[in-house]
Amino acid sequence: GQSTIKYQGLNTPFEYGFSYDELEPNAPVIAGDPKEYILQLVPSTTDVYIIRAPIQRVGVDVEVGVQENTLVYKIFPVDGSGGDKAAWRFTRIDRE
Repeated sequence: GQSTIKYQGLNTPFEYGFSYDELEPNAPVIAGDPKEYILQLVPSTTDVYIIRAPIQRVGVDVEVGVQENTLVYKIFPVDGSGGDKAAWRFTRIDRE
């Protein structure tokens, strides 16, 4: 299924989330109206995910990665080649 990744301030009604203007290689992930993403649990984990864009292209995965301290969209061949993929751990603040 698809999920949204949202930020909401504790003292404000405004809600932001992962969003995009374009899904091109190295295009930035922006904070805006939350859009849907595919969260794929990494095998043998309980809280680590690969974040995939909701729109995929034939033969490649479009995933959220990092480049020079910025969240960006990365393109990887579906065969697993193409470098290190980013995996994201989600932890509740009250459980750290």
